[in-house]
Amino acid sequence: MIHAQHISYSVGGRTLLQPQTVRVRAGELVALAGANGAGKSTLLKLLSRDLTPSSGTIQLNRQDLSRYSARDLAKCRAVLSQHHTLTFPFSVYELVMMGRYPHFDHQPTGQDLAVVDHVLEQTGLAQMTHRSVLSLSGGEQQRVFLAKVMAQLIDYHELMHPDSDILTPKFLLLDEPTTGLDLYYQHALLQQARQLTRQGYGVITILHDLNLIMQYADQVLLLHQGQSLAFGTPAAALTPSSIRQAFGLDVQIIDQPTLDYPIVIPATRQPHYQALTA
Repeated sequence: MIHAQHISYSVGGRTLLQPQTVRVRAGELVALAGANGAGKSTLLKLLSRDLTPSSGTIQLNRQDLSRYSARDLAKCRAVLSQHHTLTFPFSVYELVMMGRYPHFDHQPTGQDLAVVDHVLEQTGLAQMTHRSVLSLSGGEQQRVFLAKVMAQLIDYHELMHPDSDILTPKFLLLDEPTTGLDLYYQHALLQQARQLTRQGYGVITILHDLNLIMQYADQVLLLHQGQSLAFGTPAAALTPSSIRQAFGLDVQIIDQPTLDYPIVIPATRQPHYQALTA
């Protein structure tokens, strides 16, 4: 479990995140939602150890996050960033293999090769392994980086025993992962994330599309100007009132008999624009 207690973050005299207590259990997909500047990325960076909280503590699997070595942390926590910078023409296979670096010292073993082959199949990249990542579209590159972080977390035991529980709880943090993806691959990525939760992984993801949150998330934390507005199941937390407070937009929540989740429909009147913090 990731357990953050009363964490906050301030920089340059500005408080970007008010004290928050967050628990994410293995087997859950937790979405972070809110307008631009609400504190979503700040919270995700704190939970990933990219930032150090100004106050509070964060534990991963009952150990203080700051006490993990970089290598041990990489084996149980992976982050898919929103922006990627590449200057060398690595092939798809080479980049995905980089996800295995925490697992070997000099040369990848047969187990590492098997994990990479597995995630390439799972992400639909098996037919483009020799292509330069720089030659791919933005959406294709996003899939390659997803495969890389999956290769970082998955171990060989999981391939050999797919129906057994994972040995150590692991967590995947996704920063706006559907950016640049077409409709098919948005759902393919989130279905892959849901599959990981069924295997015992915890997933934390920033999502802007409230309907994707309704469909895929187990829990959602709705933020506004660095403060928590609501936390709970999507149907309970994403109400017309909370959505209006977070986004300045009137919506309708519609239950569809053929679906097991409600749909968020914006109202036809103009949205109420509001000042947002960075």
